[in-house]
Order: sequence, then C-alpha cells, then structure tokens
Amino acid sequence: MQYVEDPLTEDEMDELAALLEELPSDDAMSLEMVDGYFAAIIAGPEHPPASEYLPRVYGFEPGDETPPFEDAEKSARIAELLQRHWRTMAAQLFRLLEKDEVYVPIMAEDEEGNALGNEWAAGFLIGTELRPHAWQELYEDDSRDGLLAPMLQLAHEHDPDPERRTPPISPQRRAALLDEMAWNVTLINRYYADHRLTGGKPREPFRREGGKVGRNDPCPCGSGKKYKRCCGAAAH
Repeated sequence: MQYVEDPLTEDEMDELAALLEELPSDDAMSLEMVDGYFAAIIAGPEHPPASEYLPRVYGFEPGDETPPFEDAEKSARIAELLQRHWRTMAAQLFRLLEKDEVYVPIMAEDEEGNALGNEWAAGFLIGTELRPHAWQELYEDDSRDGLLAPMLQLAHEHDPDPERRTPPISPQRRAALLDEMAWNVTLINRYYADHRLTGGKPREPFRREGGKVGRNDPCPCGSGKKYKRCCGAAAH
C-alpha cells in the first residue's frame, strides 16, 4: 500500500503536542508516545483502522467513539494532525523497506539535548497490544526476539514494579539503546512486510550489505551533520 506523505510543519507539530497535553484523560499519550505507538502499528503485522487505534491515543479503549474534546472543531483538528503524522510515518517506513537507513523517532530531549526514549518505547509496546497474538510470533522467535529488547529495557526503566524494572542505564548505554531501537523498527517493518501484504508468514529479515546509518551517525548526504539532524529529520 502506498501512502501520500503530508508531513506536519514545525508549528503543526507543536500544535499537536499542545492538543495532546490538553486531552482530559489521564491515560492520554504524549507526542513521543504517539510516535512510538504509531511506529509499532505501522511496522507490525496489520494496519488496523483509525477508529481502533486513535481512541487509545486519547486515553480511551480501542473502538471507543467518544470525542476527545467537547469542542467538535478541536476534536476534528487533533484527529487530522494525528492522521497526517500517521501517513508521513507510513510513507517513510515504506521507503525504508529497501533503503538501508534507520527510522528517526520523535523523542523529547533534556536540557543537554539528550533523548531518554522511555515514553517512545512505552508507546511502541502499547502498539503491539493491539495485535498481541501476531506479535507473540516475534517474541517466540529465538533468532529475532532481540528486536524488541531495547524497547523493553527503556519502557521498564522506571517501572513501579521492582520485578519488572530494568537496571539503571548509563548515558553511553542509553545512546546505544536508542540507536538500536530506531534501527530495529526498520528491521521489524521488513520482517512483517509480507505478512501485511498477504496475511502469510513474515519474510526473512533484510540483510545489510554495508554498514547501517544510525541516528547519530554522519549523514550519508555529506553535509557533516548527524543523520537525525539532517536527512533523517527531513521526514518530520
């Protein structure tokens, strides 16, 4: 399936982030969580209808038709912005089925410009919950279960349950996990590509012939900037 890309401008991205923060439900997602959530759904085995996945963004159960806001115009606007971001992500991941580059997540940064990735990883895992049986196949595949490892580590870093909480993550380890997580989205997308098209078994993962382009690596265009600040950012 081809998707028409209609990326949000920086102002529209800020507008979407503000609307998400205004949502009345305590279970509503942040922009970072939405990006991870959409990534899991788009890269995963099936693409459910918006009526199923959007309510979860608003803090409702899948399929709940309750408007996110009492204001009808505001409800329509947040749905429009979310669906445009979905199409942009889907178009980018479609291109990366054969292009040896990494998906660049939208993640909030601290005062020093470092991304943490916890909310993005949590959003991704929520996305897998929409089709748990299909994702279980990846969990049970011993040769590929590591594709979800960075998401699980980051999502549970601050888990209130000490049994599920992962050990403290150093800045160096976090940077490595973020790069691995972004690259694994691309690999998961390729893993499930045939499943989405035919409903059959996933194809073999894409085999890299050269080195991968990580989010913090020099951009292959030769600009001298990091990939996430150059061509990787262009998609957003």
